[in-house]
Amino acid sequence: MNAQAVSNSTDEPFLRYWEKKQDGLVPSAWFSRAYLRARAALARKRLEEAFVGGAEKKETEDLLSVSEDRGEEQKREHAGEATRGTKKAADDGGRNGNEGKGLSKPLRGVCIAHYMTKNRIEEVILRLAARASGYVPVTINWDADGIDRVLYKIHSTQCKAVIVDEDVPASCRTRLAEAAEGHFHYIIHNIYTYIYASLCSTAHCRGVRTVTRRSRRRIQRRGLPEIWRRLVSRFDNCWSCAMTFLSQYTTSYWRVLAEIAEAAQQAAGMSGAPDPLKGDFRVVVPLVSRHIDFLRKLVDTASLPNGMSVQRLSRALKPKEIVVLLGSAPVGPTTVEAFRRLLGKLPSIRFGSTETCLQVMGTPFSLTDEERMRALERGWQHTYRGTPQPGYYIGRPHPPMTEVKIVKSTDSSDAEFMVPCEEGEPGMLICRGRNCMRGYTPSTEPSRSVFSSDHWYLGLGDVCFFLRPLEKGDQARHGEEEREEHGEGRGGIRGREARLEGRQSCQDSEACTDYYWVTRSADIVIKGGANYSSAQISEDIKECLLRLYEGKLAETHISVATVGMKLNSEHEDSCCVTVELTQGKRGLGDQENTEQGEKEQGNEEDAWKALVSDIQENFLSRVRTDSSLLPKSSLPDVLRIGTIPRNFKGLPDSAALKKCFAEHLKKND
Repeated sequence: MNAQAVSNSTDEPFLRYWEKKQDGLVPSAWFSRAYLRARAALARKRLEEAFVGGAEKKETEDLLSVSEDRGEEQKREHAGEATRGTKKAADDGGRNGNEGKGLSKPLRGVCIAHYMTKNRIEEVILRLAARASGYVPVTINWDADGIDRVLYKIHSTQCKAVIVDEDVPASCRTRLAEAAEGHFHYIIHNIYTYIYASLCSTAHCRGVRTVTRRSRRRIQRRGLPEIWRRLVSRFDNCWSCAMTFLSQYTTSYWRVLAEIAEAAQQAAGMSGAPDPLKGDFRVVVPLVSRHIDFLRKLVDTASLPNGMSVQRLSRALKPKEIVVLLGSAPVGPTTVEAFRRLLGKLPSIRFGSTETCLQVMGTPFSLTDEERMRALERGWQHTYRGTPQPGYYIGRPHPPMTEVKIVKSTDSSDAEFMVPCEEGEPGMLICRGRNCMRGYTPSTEPSRSVFSSDHWYLGLGDVCFFLRPLEKGDQARHGEEEREEHGEGRGGIRGREARLEGRQSCQDSEACTDYYWVTRSADIVIKGGANYSSAQISEDIKECLLRLYEGKLAETHISVATVGMKLNSEHEDSCCVTVELTQGKRGLGDQENTEQGEKEQGNEEDAWKALVSDIQENFLSRVRTDSSLLPKSSLPDVLRIGTIPRNFKGLPDSAALKKCFAEHLKKND
């Protein structure tokens, strides 16, 4: 939004929530920072009271106490008529509260799990409360985590409490209540529906502890432009003038997106800008490739919301000030073509991981569409030493925030450990910066192996390569070219960023080096824009089979291996599962060579064949129709019954498995 349209005053509109209803997404009133801080202060107070009280069993708390007349209260706040109590709570939850001056913090360092069933604004409020009180929030992925994984996260991070919403299934709440006895608080809160988008969906989320030192002071000492200082502001003093959250993705998302983009342009024009497309504003839209797949399907089946069309959407998103971020999966030619056709622009690609606060690299805002397309195509067409070696563009690092390198090995026992790769040579991507985590919880032991002695993070597990600019000084000209193209002179957000990037390009050639993703070194399956452990998927499927065929299958009879293969999409893996079934030995004793023994052996073989046939023909349909059998993240797309190829260590050989699947699919095509 335009800075003049919505100011940074704590009583001005700051956040709006869209809840998924039967008729689509329905917006709330605008919430101010003061209102959010007041609720965060109240949540903090009640959590501290619960812990100081020492109760370690189920508690029912209205943590945020959002009353039914909250709309009237907000109106009073916006009009400067907030009650004395609300003002005091806002002060407690504001800067003074966050600094902790004169306040005890009984929750400091305590882990508390947030178990919500959809994106909710309570999560925003609770995270503000976490910052003020010092507790560490542990995120549960409501879309993918089954109750066993939820309990794993709670126990492995040594949570002292779990906060659940009222829509968590009764069976899950029962398991939580049983596990809570004598171990942690179990708190049910009954508050108005809000939002937070969970990003930590890797199987058995590893409890990342991120650095919380004040990067802003370091930036100020280095004397960098104000644009950087604003970017690292704390959430409770966020530079963003307005934020919009949605409870869940639904068809009407695209209508809401178009309306927000159109409103931003209108506000920029009303603020005095001669052209709405040249105003000093920015709208940032985070997406994953699956969103584009959904949009393509809506367009192809004529299922867009009423009043929406591809023309309206692409027109609304066309200005460069509307930044459409795309991450969590490779971006190939098909996705780019769909972006251009449906959204009228190219994506701004981002790359990162949970351990790196989600972003290490990204597409510079200063690049023109022509330069972005050239960067993408260079990766798709890349060859190394005469052999095709395509890669997917993942952007450039953000100095001085993030540094990256491509090295030959991240194994400290290897002779090529930390040896840099040459341009275009595939190697292991490593990164360094204040955005990197401090370690894994609960133990710090595993953390030591993923950091070098000079603080490089070695655990990304991605094979990448880098390419330098085609023309010397090409990147240094980007800022000037853009300002001339849009007539912005030296003003505006993009003008400041272009000058900053241009200056960095002149001073540091690494700042304009392009990086490309090739593959993963670890066995990961990309589904829905999130990474899932192949080993965890295999374990989930094995346990499911043992439950379904209890008394017929023993653990020694079954092995499961999972690989991700891009069968139907260039950015989305199909979950390909091989189940190896081994018939156990009969225990017939002295009867083995008798006629009765032979008859029983024949019966067992017939029963075994029937069991194998039932798994092959019915297992997929069962787990797809009954969501209680498997977590959503572990649902197989393709099932193969056969032998699992193994390496010399006895572990599944991923490359050989993929060949087996290719042959299996060809045979059954």
